[in-house]
Amino acid sequence: MRILSSLGWSSLGLRPPSRLTRSSLALLAFAAASVAWSGDASAQTKKSGKPELTDNRGNALGRLVMLHDLEASRQIQVGRARLKQGDCKGALDAFDASLKGSNDPTVRRDRGLCHEKLGHPIPAIEDYRVYLTALPDAQDAPDIRDRLERLRGDPAADEKPEIVEDPTLKKGGARASFSVKANSDGVSAGGDTSGGGPGVDVAPSKEMNGHDAARVLDRREKLEARQLESNGSALRKGTGPVLGVAVGPRFWAFENSNRGVDPGYMVAGTIRYSTGPSMTVHGDVGYTSIQGQGTASTFGGLSLLGGLEWRIALDPYVTDALVAGVGLAYERYKVDSAGLVFSLFMPRGRFGYRHVFGPSFALEATADVGMGFGSIVDRDASSFTVVAFGPNVGAVAAF
Repeated sequence: MRILSSLGWSSLGLRPPSRLTRSSLALLAFAAASVAWSGDASAQTKKSGKPELTDNRGNALGRLVMLHDLEASRQIQVGRARLKQGDCKGALDAFDASLKGSNDPTVRRDRGLCHEKLGHPIPAIEDYRVYLTALPDAQDAPDIRDRLERLRGDPAADEKPEIVEDPTLKKGGARASFSVKANSDGVSAGGDTSGGGPGVDVAPSKEMNGHDAARVLDRREKLEARQLESNGSALRKGTGPVLGVAVGPRFWAFENSNRGVDPGYMVAGTIRYSTGPSMTVHGDVGYTSIQGQGTASTFGGLSLLGGLEWRIALDPYVTDALVAGVGLAYERYKVDSAGLVFSLFMPRGRFGYRHVFGPSFALEATADVGMGFGSIVDRDASSFTVVAFGPNVGAVAAF
């Protein structure tokens, strides 16, 4: 610019630049330098191989989030292992670290056990409350509720804490946040499943020691294992095929018979399929015999039955259950001495009791009753009615 000035703008046929024009040229030069520097920095980043942070859609940040979640899972495992060994102080550190990357409400439950053992009733109350609100129907919820009520009555907790629920909490969801306030001292503790635990410390409590915490963890693991077993068994709450056998006496009362009740017996095999926690479709194939008075009244034949069965659980794992069912049977009998064949259709009902051993074997005792409507084959005006009833014992296995 100075050279042009020395030569003279007029000698070159140019007008001297105004002050505004000179400022514009300076800005253009600065922008060009910035672009060049940005390109060089980007090239250096790619050359060095260091990942740059991007937004939530970027792969680099996504990898960091994934590693963060994996670290939270590792800390949860470490914390539970320490809790099982009775090292509640070390477990508490691991749980606090895991909550920075995990929203699992069971971590709050386990951290509550640590706080209870270490004599921190207020944060224990908070953690238990978060867990019960997120998972109110959990298998160990009654035990945690008992602990929560006991801590509420602990003098170390001053008075019953006020539990204030965050309106953003969703039942069974990923986020849970609570505030716990003790009425006498104004002590407060804020909690969030996505962050660390409250830093409230009060006088020690003798409610629980490290061995107690280990026993609680062992008990919870056993309960969870039993629940998984129950949910996967077709004899309990699960779905799947079931095979079985049954045997028992049978008693018959024929219409207009002067013989009274005729005894007999029944043996059958059953094929069933459990469709859910309480219902089973079943089909039975068996042989039924009637032992009447004389050869003409002694006969037997094929018995078929199809129906539905319901389980009425007597405990949370359906180890013991009442069973009730309805079905329609078809039976066909042959009297060899008289050369007669008769058949009947019989609606039947069943009621009884079942006990399950392990996940796949059970014994049951039931009683059947039904009213049949039959006829003699190739005979006119030969229809009749009969009532049949009797107890059965059986064994079934799930697959």
